[in-house]
This record gives sequence, structure tokens and C-alpha cells, in this order.
Amino acid sequence: MNISKCPKCGNSTDLSVDSCRSCGIIFSRYYASRISGVKISSEKKGNQGRTRLAVDILLGILGLSMIFSGFVVIFVSCFGHDNSAVPGGTPCLVLGAMSFITGIISALLSAYGIARSIR
Repeated sequence: MNISKCPKCGNSTDLSVDSCRSCGIIFSRYYASRISGVKISSEKKGNQGRTRLAVDILLGILGLSMIFSGFVVIFVSCFGHDNSAVPGGTPCLVLGAMSFITGIISALLSAYGIARSIR
């Protein structure tokens, strides 16, 4: 006779029987669900990690493209071919600076997320 505690109610029970006399839990179903639940949760965790890594990589690509577009807006659009300021260039400089700063923030968040996902 193998006596142990019931996993559900905690009462002492004989493990050679199919169910707990106190709460009625069926041990084979309980342990089968626990084993399959662990496998499912680890698979979900792996999928979440891959999804998070993919999102972080896309965020990094977006950040780098915003940095590049900030440079393009500031240096190509705001200044003429002879490097003189185009009339009304202040809004253009602000827009380029905002794009550049947003791109840097996005790239830094992406680098942090990728480093976190790799560990």
C-alpha cells in the first residue's frame, strides 16, 4: 500500500486506487493533464520568444530606416544643392530631427529586446 497526499485536496490517500476518496479526483487524468500542460506551456513560451524576437528585429529595421530618413530629410530636402538653406527650412529641420530621434529610440529599444530574447 503506497500512501501519499492527494494533489488536489491534500488528504492522505492510497495511490494504488484510481481516485481520491475525499475529493474524487482521478489520478491518471490529473497527471496526464499536468504532463501535457507542461509541454504545451513550454511550446507556447518558445513561440512567444520567437515572436518577440521577430518583432524586435522589425523594430530595429524600422528604427534604422527612420534614422536614414531623418538624415535624408535634413541634408537633402532642407538644404539646396549648393548647401544653402532652403526658404522655410525650419519645419523641415524639425521634422528631420524628430524622425532621427524617433529612429534612435526605436533602434535602442530593438537592440535591448534582441539582447533580452537571445539570453
